Amino acid sequence: MMKSHSKAGRFTQLAYAVAMCAALVSGNVLAQAYPSRTITVISNLGGAIDNPVRLVMEKVKENTGANAIIEPRPGANGALGLGAVRRAAPDGYTIGWTYASAMTLNPFMSKGLDFEAKDFTPITVLVSLGSVIAVKAESTATTLRDLIEAARAKPESVKIGYSGAGTQVALLSIQEKAGVKFLLVPYRTNADGIAGTLGGITDAHVDTVATLMANNRLKAMSFGGPVRSTRLPNVPSVREMVPGVDMSAWFAIVGPPGMPADTVNWLNREIVRALRDPQVSDAISKNGFDPVGNTTAEFNAMMRAEVDSNRTIATKFGLAQ
Repeated sequence: MMKSHSKAGRFTQLAYAVAMCAALVSGNVLAQAYPSRTITVISNLGGAIDNPVRLVMEKVKENTGANAIIEPRPGANGALGLGAVRRAAPDGYTIGWTYASAMTLNPFMSKGLDFEAKDFTPITVLVSLGSVIAVKAESTATTLRDLIEAARAKPESVKIGYSGAGTQVALLSIQEKAGVKFLLVPYRTNADGIAGTLGGITDAHVDTVATLMANNRLKAMSFGGPVRSTRLPNVPSVREMVPGVDMSAWFAIVGPPGMPADTVNWLNREIVRALRDPQVSDAISKNGFDPVGNTTAEFNAMMRAEVDSNRTIATKFGLAQ
């Protein structure tokens, strides 16, 4: 009887061990199954600026079968959409489509926000949108250096129009690093600002490359990106005259805090692969954007550096809340 009982015990132990192994294997398979359902991309932008992420996620679906929907949730300078992303479960099924100033400027320029850039998981910068500093076509000024020298000779004599807090901080950064003082003129819209420059109210205005190329009454003095634009190869970048300044606006994919590394890596890999597809990148470029697709580490380092720079400028010039 004792021998039979011993055999039964060994059988029970063996069955338990087999069941545990099966459970572990099943758990690993489930863990590797991401994504197994629809990914929601919350956009705090909306409209035509959602086109790049829509094109990319459609290609991700074509490549992998993973379905995604774009859910516009604009408002409060990006805070509504970002707030929803931050509160989402960190499982990769809710991610965000956002823009530079919402992440690196608004958190310390707007009262009541309960998040900062460090509260999100960086996935990748999808595209950037380069700005240009433009003057009237007949202006004798040819580069940003001309405006800087004029402002150095007579502070606040050079009037530059802008629209948006991000552009304001970038212009303040230029004058800070160049050691000059412009007279910055805020406009509600870029269309109003361009009219101001063409009408002689301001000497220059900051707007996108696409807007400049569509208006032959303006000429570009400087491109705001870190290097020259392929669409404006003869226009020097701001950094060629004022090192350390980047006026380009980036648009990125982020997730809630605490996302698993495997999920983040899958998203980065597949989103960047889709972005690199020639048809996708060409379509994005035709919409006026420059494809980026960096690593999560590169995105994180860039974002943290921009937060530090923006905070310094906003605090010094009394913009921080």
